[in-house]
Amino acid sequence: MAKIPQLPRLTRRDCERLLDVHQQLNRVKESLEHGNWAGGRMAASCLLSALILISELYNRAEVAFLARGQTNTEPSPEEEISEATAAPVEAGPRLELVVDKPEV
Repeated sequence: MAKIPQLPRLTRRDCERLLDVHQQLNRVKESLEHGNWAGGRMAASCLLSALILISELYNRAEVAFLARGQTNTEPSPEEEISEATAAPVEAGPRLELVVDKPEV
C-alpha cells in the first residue's frame, strides 16, 4: 500500500516571520536602488525572486492566518495551518511586489 506523504505546514509564527522578512527585503531593495553604488540596481533586482517566493508562500496561508487572528483566543504554537485550509482566495489584503521600471 502506498504511503501518503506528509506535506510541510506553516504555523502562525511562520506567517508572521514571512511578513517580517518581506518587509526587510523590501527595505534592502529600496536602499540598494537609491544608493550611489554602481551595482545597486543589479543587486536589488536579484532580490525579486526571493520577494516573489515569500509573497506566494504568505498568500497560500493567508486565509487561515487571518481567520485565526480574528478569534478572541490565540491558538497555541503547536496548531498548524494545513495546505487544505490555506487555499488562496481573491478577497483580503495581499502582499504586493512593486517593481520599478528601469530608467532609459
